[in-house]
Amino acid sequence: MAFHHWAKRLLWQGEEKDTFPTEYRMNTRGRLAALTSSADLAEAGFQTLSDRRSTARFGVLSMPGLAAWRSLNASGLDYPERCLMGAYRKQA
Repeated sequence: MAFHHWAKRLLWQGEEKDTFPTEYRMNTRGRLAALTSSADLAEAGFQTLSDRRSTARFGVLSMPGLAAWRSLNASGLDYPERCLMGAYRKQA
């Protein structure tokens, strides 16, 4: 957690009290599928979204960050920081 506190303070000027460990462990598509299927939910859609907020705050890093995102995207690779977006529906 020490790294998380340091990074959040540097990148977003966050406070240590606002950085906490992930408890739910629902941060992969596979884990979400396991949890939602046990709740009788079916995946209706799923997408990963690149999250460039880490470098966007720093003008000098914004352009290299965008270039890295474009290069990875063109190569079919995911940007290292991603958000998960899933939609689930109750099974009939």
